[in-house]
Amino acid sequence: MTDKFFTRLLLLIMFTSLSIWFGGSLVRSALGYELFHNGNKLEIKTEYSNEMQLHTVKLFSYGAAYTGTAYIVGFLCVIMFLIKWRGNLKQIGWLFMSIVIFLLASPIELYLTYLDFELNRLVLFGQFTNFNDPNIQNLFTSRFTKMSLLSPITSLSFVTALFFIIWKPLKLDTSSKEKVDEIS
Repeated sequence: MTDKFFTRLLLLIMFTSLSIWFGGSLVRSALGYELFHNGNKLEIKTEYSNEMQLHTVKLFSYGAAYTGTAYIVGFLCVIMFLIKWRGNLKQIGWLFMSIVIFLLASPIELYLTYLDFELNRLVLFGQFTNFNDPNIQNLFTSRFTKMSLLSPITSLSFVTALFFIIWKPLKLDTSSKEKVDEIS
């Protein structure tokens, strides 16, 4: 396997898994917020039956299995890419900034992924048939009330990293550096 092929395969896996994570996170957020009233304080809607609420949480959990796995695969690909390109990061500033932004937001997303897997363990593998179970309700509502600011931070950092990748600022141009050296 050539070095160029490995790099392209790694990039393909990384962008595919992070795209699945990003799109799935948006869908899961819309699905999860469906159980809450709009307003300053998030309160669970009482007009939904227990079965409807539990079904929504199950759909959220099914999506969490895909998005969490995709994020972990993407995270590992970013780490492998960082190790492979660590010597060239001084010349490729946009890549360095993208990786730094992604890694700074990763602890938040990894913690949210952990909470999602705990919810999966309770909802999908447990014998819970009632949304009003305190374990399920506390884990689900804390994901949207206490952690409500953290998920958009990771999404915005991902979008910012994509902007760096698309427009490629901070790229060291050696030809202009040689021109500056000739002038001075």
